Amino acid sequence: KMVKSMKKIGLFVVTLICSFFLITNVSAADEKTLNVYLFHGSTCSFCAAEREFLTEIQDEYPYMHVIAYEVWENQENAELLEKVKERLDSDSKGVPFLVVGDRSITGFSDEREQDIRAAIEYYENEDAPDIVSEVLNGIPEEEQESYESTDLVEETKRENYEALIIAGIILFAIAFVIYLYHNSKKLK
Repeated sequence: KMVKSMKKIGLFVVTLICSFFLITNVSAADEKTLNVYLFHGSTCSFCAAEREFLTEIQDEYPYMHVIAYEVWENQENAELLEKVKERLDSDSKGVPFLVVGDRSITGFSDEREQDIRAAIEYYENEDAPDIVSEVLNGIPEEEQESYESTDLVEETKRENYEALIIAGIILFAIAFVIYLYHNSKKLK
C-alpha cells in the first residue's frame, strides 16, 4: 500500500514538473517578437541610461527583444548604423539611436522614455517591419559576420532560468521529504 502511494506521489511530482516546463515553453512559442535595436556608445551615459530603461521595461513588454550594437569602438557597427539611418532616411546625429519597427528615436530623456513606450506599444498589435534585419539581409554574409551585437535581455533570461532551476530543486526536495516521511512511518 505504501509503495502504491509513493508511486502516486512520484508520478504527481513528475507530472507537475513536466506540466510547468510545457506551459512555459508553449507560452514562449506563442508570443510574437518585436526586435528593437539599440545603437550605443561604450562610455555614453545617456546610452547606459537607455539600456537600463529597456531592461527595466522588459517585463512590461515580453514580446520585445532588444539587440544592442556598440558603435564608438566598433567601426563595422558604426557603418551598419549609417546604413540603417540611410534606410530610415534619418539625418540624426549621435547615440543612443533606437530602432523600433520603422521608427527611430535619438537620444534619451524622460520625454524619450514616453516615445520609446509609444513605439513599442504601437507594434504590440501591428506587424512591425524589421528595418535592421532588412539592411543586414542586403549585406554579404562575410560582412554580416563582422558586426557584433549583444542581446540586452539575455541576463534577464538567465535569471528566469535560474528561478526555474530553483523551483525544480524545491519540488524535488519536497518530494524527497515526503518519501523519507513515508519510509520512516513504514519502519515503525
